[in-house]
Amino acid sequence: MGLTDSAQPATGVSAARGPTPVEVPAAAPQGRERPIAFAHRGASGYAADNSMEAFDLALRQGATGLESDVWLAADGVPVLAHDRTIRVNGRRIDVTRRGSGELRHIGVPALAELYAELGTGFELSLDVEHQPVALPMLAVAEEAGAADRLWACHPDPSFLAALGARSPRVRLVCSTRPRRIPGGLGPLAALLPDAGVHALNMHWRDWSPARRDLARGAGLLVFAWDAQDESSMDRALGLGVDAIYSDYPDRLVSAIARSMAAELATTATEPGPSGAGVVQGLEAGPASAGRRARKHIRTRRPR
Repeated sequence: MGLTDSAQPATGVSAARGPTPVEVPAAAPQGRERPIAFAHRGASGYAADNSMEAFDLALRQGATGLESDVWLAADGVPVLAHDRTIRVNGRRIDVTRRGSGELRHIGVPALAELYAELGTGFELSLDVEHQPVALPMLAVAEEAGAADRLWACHPDPSFLAALGARSPRVRLVCSTRPRRIPGGLGPLAALLPDAGVHALNMHWRDWSPARRDLARGAGLLVFAWDAQDESSMDRALGLGVDAIYSDYPDRLVSAIARSMAAELATTATEPGPSGAGVVQGLEAGPASAGRRARKHIRTRRPR
């Protein structure tokens, strides 16, 4: 599937500032990367989703990643909104038929504005449902020096492969659910590495140890979305996922910290061959696109 060239984007306006960020321990068990804490539509459990306030608040709460859908405004600028059609004061507005300046005034930020206001010290997961936005999105990320922290999500492996061919630095994520996969998860997992895909993203309820092992065996990172409470977060973390999406980044950051602390405590008490603590490997299989991508999952705090 091909990609279409489009116009270049513009920058945006200032962001509202939120509360003091929570402290996040930087340490993770040896050999175990800290999962990415993706704030779904920003801290959308506390602020208007996909707003600069929500994105800023998420980073202040300790999120190491932000998530949004991306659309191409009428003037060729990538903008951030969950749906193509939004409702403002009782009116339905198609964001692809309005200019980015008009959209900014009703609370829809541009991708360039996100980088300009909040920097690039975080992972960014963007659902690319609107395919014409793909190349302008890449251009904005590359201009900001953030392409290697951009995770482009789409269910179609052929589209992801075309996107990766245009920008080898971007990380590719197949977002789907088992019931939507013709032929089942096994054939898809086998296909994705050949398409250059780094991660498989499914609802947290869709993951099981067997499905995790299937994805890991294909060299894929394991992402889980819609974990909103302690129970769902703990279940996903217990499976050893590499990223979790939540509307409540403060809850997610706390859950990850508890999980890492528990693993460190276990490591300290498990005797190794020389009497030292060891960590059980959470990754199986040969080196792969997913494992190479893992090197780019940083644990430092966003600036």
